[in-house]
Amino acid sequence: MGRIARNVMFATFGILFAQAIGSIRSFLLAKLVEPADYGIWTAAQTVASLAPIACLGTVEALLKRVPFLRGKGDEGGLRLIESSVLGTIVISAAFLSALFLGFPQVIWSSFVRENLLVVQITAASAAIGFLSAFYYYRCTAYEDFKAVSVLDSSRAILGSFWVLALAWKWGLMGAVVGFFLAEVCTWWLSGYVCGREHGPVKASFQLAPMAEAVKVGFPITIIWWIYVIHSNVGRMTAVSFLGNTQTGYFGVGGSLAMLFSLVPNTIGRVFYPRVNAQVGAKASIEELRKSVVMPTSAITLVLPITQVVIFYLLPIVYQDFLPKYREGLACAQILIFGAFFVGLIRNGANYLIAVDRQVHLMGYVTVSVALNAGLSYFLASKGFGINGIAFAASLGSAVLAILIWQQVMFELGYSRRERLALFASFCLPFSGALAAVFVVRLGFSSLQPVSIPSLALQAGIALAILAAVVLSFADTRNRAIDLYCRFTARFARA
Repeated sequence: MGRIARNVMFATFGILFAQAIGSIRSFLLAKLVEPADYGIWTAAQTVASLAPIACLGTVEALLKRVPFLRGKGDEGGLRLIESSVLGTIVISAAFLSALFLGFPQVIWSSFVRENLLVVQITAASAAIGFLSAFYYYRCTAYEDFKAVSVLDSSRAILGSFWVLALAWKWGLMGAVVGFFLAEVCTWWLSGYVCGREHGPVKASFQLAPMAEAVKVGFPITIIWWIYVIHSNVGRMTAVSFLGNTQTGYFGVGGSLAMLFSLVPNTIGRVFYPRVNAQVGAKASIEELRKSVVMPTSAITLVLPITQVVIFYLLPIVYQDFLPKYREGLACAQILIFGAFFVGLIRNGANYLIAVDRQVHLMGYVTVSVALNAGLSYFLASKGFGINGIAFAASLGSAVLAILIWQQVMFELGYSRRERLALFASFCLPFSGALAAVFVVRLGFSSLQPVSIPSLALQAGIALAILAAVVLSFADTRNRAIDLYCRFTARFARA
């Protein structure tokens, strides 16, 4: 457990630091450019988010096979999968660059045609990012979270420096060029750090091992393709139906909501190699429950507290720091609460992948995408704007989390009654937070304008209501006490 705690500490520090720097970058970039330009930046970043599809899942094969082969002690198989994955990454990067730089006319999108140079530079940046991602996830597969932390932090610093420095001078185009330069620097640094810690890797272009890497990773990556689309439906709907300015508002809210996926994604990264190794070693159900259920249980207790705090901080943030984006405040607040369910997805999905339940997971993600896309289109067309899109994204994430976790708990041997009780326990703190905010908002609805003392008082009352809800039920009370004892014991030993 000491090793796990250290891994969580390193990974959490790196990701929290990176996200803090990234959030500051988002705020400063939003202040440096107009909302319409920030909307173009947000939509172009969707290209970078979707670009890893070109890798055909070989990075997922790295994450799945390397811990498994290490658990078996198969050194030859380990080196073969690493070199084969790097070979496919090189080919994928070349393909993406050639597609956007040489044949952009084959891409059917009015946004791409209207902002071709921005999209081309972003795509080239994403292609370079494939290479740095290989080294980053190789360190992750080796459970070298100290190196992962260094790479996360360095990437955030490099990205912020180049993007903001050039945006300050040349606006949107400067930010895009800065993104490219940051990816080049990150590629070099990632290769150096990974090679020093785990030895060099040469790309292999042998067809059979490359095909095997695709065979392992492709079914997994299809799931993440669809999930990435699910995550970007809001941005795509906003830019298609509401224009660049509204997309800019939505993009700022989405950046804030991403803060809440940090800790869950960090925990998912730390436990994914461990769960794969446990599956390879045929660990007991009890050991798997500790690696899958316990971390998620902690997440469900911590996230609602931070959601309440940020919910009441947002009016001040928008009023004092982002006045040009004030129209997007309600959208951000909706996305903040929807992020609770996003936080439940990663660890459960990782377990289903580890036990080869990709087909089930693919079906669940497809359902959530269809719901998200259909409801986003409907609400946007009915005049609900970015608030409607944010609601659709949140509901889609909630449905996906429910579907994933009912399957996870089934695989872990819980009865139907136990599954319902456990998931209800997961959602109780979130429900308490939502109810607390609703009640407090009703009580203070006549207070205008918003002031810091008033918001602090409201946040304090809402947190007190949330604590009362959590402590009123035996299961959540016991989980909260257990989490507190573990944290204080770990802190005392440190």
